[in-house]
Amino acid sequence: CKRRGIVIEGVNEPNGVLGEPGVVSCGAEGDVAGLKMLLLAGCDVNGKAKDESTALHRASMMGHLSYVSQLVEAGANVFAKNKTGETCLHVACQMGHFRVVEYLVKKYGKKLCMEEMSTGATCALLACRNGRMKALKCIGEAGGKELLMKVAGSSGASCAAAAAGQGRLEVLEYLVEKCGKEILMLMVVGNMSCAYLASQNGHIECVRFLAELGGTDLLMKVTDKGVSCAHRACEQGHLKVLRFLKEACGKDLLMKVAGDGLSCAAAAAGQGRLEVLEYLVEKCGKEILM
Repeated sequence: CKRRGIVIEGVNEPNGVLGEPGVVSCGAEGDVAGLKMLLLAGCDVNGKAKDESTALHRASMMGHLSYVSQLVEAGANVFAKNKTGETCLHVACQMGHFRVVEYLVKKYGKKLCMEEMSTGATCALLACRNGRMKALKCIGEAGGKELLMKVAGSSGASCAAAAAGQGRLEVLEYLVEKCGKEILMLMVVGNMSCAYLASQNGHIECVRFLAELGGTDLLMKVTDKGVSCAHRACEQGHLKVLRFLKEACGKDLLMKVAGDGLSCAAAAAGQGRLEVLEYLVEKCGKEILM
């Protein structure tokens, strides 16, 4: 084992900057031969690095299915969590390693899928945010609507909000197929809607989809501070989104003023969005500048 660089003195001794025992280091490399030697030497399959990641975390993150299955057969704890509260399934879903996800879900089912991070985020939320469709469908079948509708405790983020904010149209379509339109109505802390997040980041196709299913009621929603989709589109210079919002909701949305007195024009001017200001004046007149 020493010759292979797996350990220095003891089989469970932390090594390197990351403070990883050999079994964790081998997990990152997917070194099954090294793992077998470590197991023969009596290593702790649940040994942790400084960030409390186990070998299962590292192997799942890198998509090393053979290593993952060997660890599981050796008694590794799939419910072990790192410092941020992620299980091996969280990291596999985040990285989109479908074969690892499929293996873990087949063996541990809904119980593992429902585990939450310290923030309350599920593996489904991470899959949605990163657009990992194959992984999402796999855990969606196991966890069902209960999993897909779950919101993160600290932020209130939903699967739909995570997808909308990153422009994951295919994910949104899947979520509606499985959960109905109600999933689009879940609000993030601060009363931010899916449409708000999609508009803020300029994801026009997602905004169109949300408008089609949620109607103008969804597009007209404002945050607790009175900030609208249009405010964010103006601030970020997303003119295509702004034009669509005007067509769908009319002039009233562009004229909305937030609780702190922020107008769409002020939001655009503050970020130097000249083209947006010109459009606002064209559609609303000079009064919008006042």
